[in-house]
Amino acid sequence: MKYTTFVIGLQEVPGEVSLVISISNCPMRCLYCHTPNLREDIGTPLTVDSLRLLLDTYRSPHSGAFLFSCVCFLGGDQHSHQLIDLLSFCKHEGLKTCLYTGHTSVSDEIRNHLDFLKVGPYIDELGALNKPTTNQRLYKLPENLDITNLFWSN
Repeated sequence: MKYTTFVIGLQEVPGEVSLVISISNCPMRCLYCHTPNLREDIGTPLTVDSLRLLLDTYRSPHSGAFLFSCVCFLGGDQHSHQLIDLLSFCKHEGLKTCLYTGHTSVSDEIRNHLDFLKVGPYIDELGALNKPTTNQRLYKLPENLDITNLFWSN
């Protein structure tokens, strides 16, 4: 499992400041994908040790608290065992977890380690999460509450 980039994001999970990690080697091949380079097997290996170093980069030296509340993986479910190890580590650190996948579902084994799950391939004519016409859904787990409407403007 490899990652290409990471950013602190405010848009991916409503109400959360997230460390957003882009996972490469995506098998989905969605037409009009906004990051088609993630189809390639590129980037830096992501292990629990490398994730620990990345998380510590954003830890307050005074309080020890993280500067974000959630870790959001953009992909990675194709590496389920590695992803579960990373999700478990994040939960152990007291962080919420999120997975964005182009699949319509994920295994219960992965789901049990998530606080948020975005499912569905990107379909250009239906739009992204910020469009009421989207086929993509964001769920708050474990209650399976569809919170996709939080992306829509009033």
